[in-house]
Amino acid sequence: MKNLKVIIISIVQIISFCLPLNCDQELEIELWGSCYNIETTTELNYAYMYLGDIPSRIGQLINLNYIHISDCGLSGIIPSEIGNLYNLISLQIYDNNLDLPDSLNLNINSNLEGLIPQEIGNLLNLQQLDLRNNQLSGTLPDELLNLTNLKSLLLDGNQLSGNILFGIGQLDELVSIDFGNNQFYGQIPESLYDLVNLNFLALNNNYLTGNINSDINHLNSLYFIDLSSNYFSGNLPAEISLLNLYFLKINSNQFSGFLPDEFCNINYLDLSDNKFCQPYPQCINPENLGFQDTSDCIFCSEILGDINYDNHIDILDIVYIRNCILQDDCNECSDINIDETINIQDIILLVEIILN
Repeated sequence: MKNLKVIIISIVQIISFCLPLNCDQELEIELWGSCYNIETTTELNYAYMYLGDIPSRIGQLINLNYIHISDCGLSGIIPSEIGNLYNLISLQIYDNNLDLPDSLNLNINSNLEGLIPQEIGNLLNLQQLDLRNNQLSGTLPDELLNLTNLKSLLLDGNQLSGNILFGIGQLDELVSIDFGNNQFYGQIPESLYDLVNLNFLALNNNYLTGNINSDINHLNSLYFIDLSSNYFSGNLPAEISLLNLYFLKINSNQFSGFLPDEFCNINYLDLSDNKFCQPYPQCINPENLGFQDTSDCIFCSEILGDINYDNHIDILDIVYIRNCILQDDCNECSDINIDETINIQDIILLVEIILN
């Protein structure tokens, strides 16, 4: 039925393109075989039909507040005139990647290319920007930071590159960010952790690096995180377990260290292809753990305080931990009180263990 619907719509459109239009040149403009009144048109809605380029004259429809164009074979660039649509609340020009077969050989997959025009920053009323699954390239324009009413920023499946906007925290109304399947690099900007309304964050399949900041606990509305297939490293901050996460996917990175027991409360969890060390929380399913490269892990004695691995806790362990503190080469096995800092407090606790 979907195939038949696509064919019928495409045939109707081809016929309409072939018929002469009598648009009122003072009151109307022609877009894709239809006439639209400049004053009264508030919405453009197209799906599953071939449209081609976006005409620059779309910028004349100054009262538009809603554009929804999905799976319409769009090509070419987003015209800069899009920035004239000051009343626009929602701009959605995306592709669902459904790969619907087409008997007319019409490519209905969107293939917008080129840069995101900086003029989009003029759309101060914009709440939703969805440009998923096109061929857009280049870096994100700084003018996006003007869109302080933006709630949804969806750019998945393009060829965008460069750093994530350092000032993205200015968009404090954001609820959803999807930058997956692009070519972004660099670290997560500190300001992203200021987005306290954010509940959906997808940065998967990019070239992002660095650690996850402990300030992630500021994102207390967050329930979905996908950081998979990047180059993130270091320990996961304990604060991430304080979030009410439903979905956490961090596979195919270089995360290391130990996993907190609180991860057991996450419904969907993928930790595979990282460098997490044992012991793993017993409640975590082996399928969620997958393969872990433990070649850099240090395996401590099962006897707490047995720093020199001789199966005894005595003065030699105290000497060992004293020396490693002085030489600044202690490993995590010397962290007796498990506070991620090795100091005199660990020695005091070790003495108490020996005395008892």
